Amino acid sequence: MADDDEGGDLTPAEMRAWLKGETAEIQVAAKRRIMDATAFVEAYEQGQLTPEEADRKLSEYSRRWPGILAKDDALGRSIEEEAAKISGKRLGGGRDPRSP
Repeated sequence: MADDDEGGDLTPAEMRAWLKGETAEIQVAAKRRIMDATAFVEAYEQGQLTPEEADRKLSEYSRRWPGILAKDDALGRSIEEEAAKISGKRLGGGRDPRSP
């Protein structure tokens, strides 16, 4: 693969490998997010949390896992614009698929 400093273009195979890794990371994050939400909702349903504790857990969850939709509402951007911004960061300024 090309070095970052060389500015070489990614091959289709390298881009596919990046996509595979990106997809795996997203799936792990989604699983963690769902498990986190499920844990406090089930605890509340079972009477293990007071309404105040459940509200605090929900606030903590919202801070820990901000979503694109929340950003869309707060910043007035469309979901597509936000997704393009995230994709640009991943390919251009974030974790580069060319890095090991």
